Amino acid sequence: MTSDPPFADVPDLGPVVDRLTQLSQVLEGLAIAVLVTDDKAQITYANAAGQALIEALGTDSVVGRQAGTLFPGAGVPMAEITEALDAEGQWCSRITLQGFDQEQRHFVVWAGRHRDRAAGNAGWVIALSDITAQVQGEQSRTRAEEALARAEEMAHLGNWDWDLSTDVETVSAVARAIFPAGGAEPAITLAKALHRVHPDDRQRVEEALQNALSGSAVYDIEYRLQHPDGQVVHVHERARLVLDEQGQPARLVGMVRDRSDEVARIAALEKSERQLRAALDAMAAQTAVLDAAGVIASVNNSWLEFAQANGAPDRGWVGLSFLDAVDVGVATNAPGAAAVADGLREVLGGDRRRFSVDYVSSSPDGRSSWFVFSAEAIDSPTGGAVISYRDITARKHAQAELRHLELHDALTGLPNRQLILDRIQIETRRPRRSISGLAVLLVDLDRFRVFNDSLGRGVGDRVLIEVATRIIGAVRPGDMVGRVGGDEFVIICDRLHDLSDAETIATRILQGLESPLIVDDHDIYVRASIGIANNSDNDGDAEMLIRHAEAAMYAAKSRGGHRFANFDISLGQLAIERAELERDLRFAVDHGQLHLEYQPEYDLRTGVLVGVEALARWTHPVHGPIPPSVFIPIAEQSDLIDALGRWALRTACEQLATWDQTNGPPRVRVAVNVAVRQLAGHGLAEYVAALLVQYGLQPARLELEITETAFLDNLELFSEVLKEISGLGVRISLDDFGTGSASLSHVSRLPMNALKIDQSFVKGIDLDDPGALAIVKGVISIAQAFSFDVVAEGIETAEQLAVLQGLGCRYGQGYLLGRPTGPDSIETMAAQIIA
Repeated sequence: MTSDPPFADVPDLGPVVDRLTQLSQVLEGLAIAVLVTDDKAQITYANAAGQALIEALGTDSVVGRQAGTLFPGAGVPMAEITEALDAEGQWCSRITLQGFDQEQRHFVVWAGRHRDRAAGNAGWVIALSDITAQVQGEQSRTRAEEALARAEEMAHLGNWDWDLSTDVETVSAVARAIFPAGGAEPAITLAKALHRVHPDDRQRVEEALQNALSGSAVYDIEYRLQHPDGQVVHVHERARLVLDEQGQPARLVGMVRDRSDEVARIAALEKSERQLRAALDAMAAQTAVLDAAGVIASVNNSWLEFAQANGAPDRGWVGLSFLDAVDVGVATNAPGAAAVADGLREVLGGDRRRFSVDYVSSSPDGRSSWFVFSAEAIDSPTGGAVISYRDITARKHAQAELRHLELHDALTGLPNRQLILDRIQIETRRPRRSISGLAVLLVDLDRFRVFNDSLGRGVGDRVLIEVATRIIGAVRPGDMVGRVGGDEFVIICDRLHDLSDAETIATRILQGLESPLIVDDHDIYVRASIGIANNSDNDGDAEMLIRHAEAAMYAAKSRGGHRFANFDISLGQLAIERAELERDLRFAVDHGQLHLEYQPEYDLRTGVLVGVEALARWTHPVHGPIPPSVFIPIAEQSDLIDALGRWALRTACEQLATWDQTNGPPRVRVAVNVAVRQLAGHGLAEYVAALLVQYGLQPARLELEITETAFLDNLELFSEVLKEISGLGVRISLDDFGTGSASLSHVSRLPMNALKIDQSFVKGIDLDDPGALAIVKGVISIAQAFSFDVVAEGIETAEQLAVLQGLGCRYGQGYLLGRPTGPDSIETMAAQIIA
């Protein structure tokens, strides 16, 4: 019996082994990482790609590890995978793994179930495919698309693609924003796109499209789109035709750009240019715009008209070199050409912002005209300048006239004080040889105010003009005659051999004034006093020379007037004494050496004391009482008057408060004189207001007196100050009314409460002076017309009092009624009633 060979019943496993070998080779050769787990998710197998992947993640051992621990931080949801495998048998997703030398790698992960029939359980098969290159490509495309979108947005540039086979136009986000009513729709039809074109441009766009599709023309067009709300968008569109493989039109690919802002800027520039053009043409000056090289870019109508009027060739100015023309002028010594050339080159070269120069030019007929040339740099990258010529002949004449007025008396046309001083200064600096030199004569008219007041200011002005004429006729050629104020004239006599030459001129002046002046049928006799000062009397100081002449003039007046007097050292001594008196007055003001006396003012109807006028008095410690007529002018001519005036105001208010506290004169008011310099200074109203508060006074019990001539120099300024004071409730009175030249219009503009008749007119009542009586009547009538109180000053006789009462004068003061006295005597007077 034959026995069977061993394992005769074992199947042939070779094919199986071969197949497994092939499968293993396939798995090992895959670029995809493959991992196999058992039913406990423990890895039992990893192919080469899987082993390499796990090692790249920093793990050496793969087999035997839990699958959930392989990818920490990758966000692999193990619970979700298990649930998906149980339900669907597989799971797929993307994950990102960190490692790989700190670089991220992207994978597609697939997981599925496998069953181990021998073991009777199921595990997982996990496959990981590296898609990093694909993801990076997608990211690059996304970044490129985003950059393109941003670029399109910044450039207001969109793109579109029209598929001719489907008639669908795909548009970018910017293009959708440009096309109205497109919304978020990425694709539209051609008909819908054309519907958005402005009706006036639609046919032109359709024709351009047809020409582009036929290949006869490039599609490049500007047109308008219209929003449903009527808003118009200006666009520029370009496209190229794309052919298919058969050479037939397949697509039209294009770009669209929003030109609305550009069109608006162009329109604004065109508007600005039109406005500039209009402004240039409206300018009276001949104006041109030059480029950086000095070439004319434009000119205005005034330039063309001026050129035509002055015989310039009729040619186009634009494109001509202005600099070349100026250089020709420089070569021919044309007026102003050199300065214009230099200044213009500096402006065009950026060395200066602007330039101007005045020059005079002569016309063919011999007339001289003044012009100003100006150039100003244009603030732009291209540079250039705006130039202009302007005829300033009228302005130059006006300036010359103004200079003449500044240095000449407006009434007589003679040189004024400033010009006189300048001339003296010049003459005193010249070398003197055989001749004695220079003399100054100061002429002052005697009693000029008398006929000026009685006949009117107009007559007085004509008298001054006639006197100026006669003085000019009496002096020598070359002597300067000037008016230095009021009725004072100064004559500068040069080239004198000795003092007798000046005396001869003074004599001729006096002789020339002896015959009457006939003005408005009035024979007016003018007398004059003349003071003479020689240059040898001082060190050449012009002001001092005039002061010496003035001192000599007062000496001539003191001797009866209508004569001349020479300055000598004794007159200089008087000036020294005056300076010492000013020093002492300053000390007196600062140290309480002054006091006030009060002159009573009565109601002429009732005889009751109604007020007092405060009068400053000075008792000098050496010289005794100094008359106000001496120290008040010194104070006014120095800086003492403000301090003196404030002292008088404060002292008077203090006395008024004292009377109130001691049951003194009931409800009496006090009047204080205010000087011109106090009105012209600052803070007078504030000072008065502070005094009223400090002493608790009713404002109406304080009265400020100003002289008629005080406000005429600056009526506007003084009236404002007086209005401030009047606004406090303080009374204002006009002192010495009738002695100045105030008109009714002046009086009506001032916040007055009372007019005071000057004592010179009151005195004329006793002298049967019809002129004085007429002035008194006139002042009373004016006061009544303006509802002013009227006060007569200087009542010294019963006859004067009776006349004034008969004329209706309400108030009065004077020696007849009461002399200036101390405060205690005023209390006594208040208890009396005058008859």
